[in-house]
Amino acid sequence: MTIGIPALQPAEHFAGSWRMSGGSASCVITLRADPTPVPRPAAPSFALDVEGTCPGGLEQDAFGAWRPASDGIDLTDEQGRTRLFLSRTAPGVYEATLPSGEAIRLTRG
Repeated sequence: MTIGIPALQPAEHFAGSWRMSGGSASCVITLRADPTPVPRPAAPSFALDVEGTCPGGLEQDAFGAWRPASDGIDLTDEQGRTRLFLSRTAPGVYEATLPSGEAIRLTRG
């Protein structure tokens, strides 16, 4: 039995409204499938919108773009540098732990 890396899903698979929660804060992140240029493109990057107060002290302008990964979702700054990588833990559920130890969860809706 061979265990492989999950297939990379297209941006359209992730597009839509997501809730990022952790601690007592939550925000809505809308992942869009329209490409957005970043100065340091490690992979194609896509536009996003953020509403509300994100957990972990992450400001609304902390994220400038996003990109899909085979095992999660990469939220980047406007330069294309990873700000937060969320690993897929279940269908439609992505999680990360900040350096402070705070758990962050991203779910559809």
